[in-house]
Amino acid sequence: TFNTEAYRFYLMGRGFFHRGHTKRYLRLAKQMFQRALDIDPDYASAHAGIADCNSHLLDAGDTTITVQEILEQSERALELDGSLAEAHASKGLALYTAGRYDEAEASFERAMQLKPDLFEAHLFYGRNCFNRGQYEKAAELFGKAAEFKHDDFRTLGLQSMCFQSLGRKEETIHSARRALARAEVAVAARPDDADALAFGAGLLAVLGEAERTKDWAERAS
Repeated sequence: TFNTEAYRFYLMGRGFFHRGHTKRYLRLAKQMFQRALDIDPDYASAHAGIADCNSHLLDAGDTTITVQEILEQSERALELDGSLAEAHASKGLALYTAGRYDEAEASFERAMQLKPDLFEAHLFYGRNCFNRGQYEKAAELFGKAAEFKHDDFRTLGLQSMCFQSLGRKEETIHSARRALARAEVAVAARPDDADALAFGAGLLAVLGEAERTKDWAERAS
């Protein structure tokens, strides 16, 4: 978009989206993306953002959203800008949500061709691979995503889960410790961040820190 106000709302939407995939943050992100579209209805990135939010909301149990709606939203982003990596990543996530994993893989590959350092493409693609039992490839993708977004703890936590599934204990612990270090920074900045606390509790359990696991889990609730 050439409209700075629409762009500002888009950035706010991405900020909420990355803060945590709870219904609260996802709905806030969706509102911001919609504000951007109210200003510029042909803003492809904002359409992709809403598709991403809806994919996660449906996954979180929001029955007001349909798979078809998500597919149409991501397709609209591609119609507006077929060269937009974020739109291809959103289409891949929509296809993943629909259980069409092979088609999703092609979309993620295209997104990474267009923008090799796109965090969302690597994160979503990693989830697609993990769901298919492709733990080695998923671990690599989550690791790359963690490099592109230095404050994100979820990608390293997911990488730890991949290594655990592969039976690689040392790498499981290493990734979990790196993820926890980032989660601790997030909690220090926002002590009431239930999403970070809950995720961190899971990491602490993997690391065998029973007392801190209990503490973080109680704080998350």
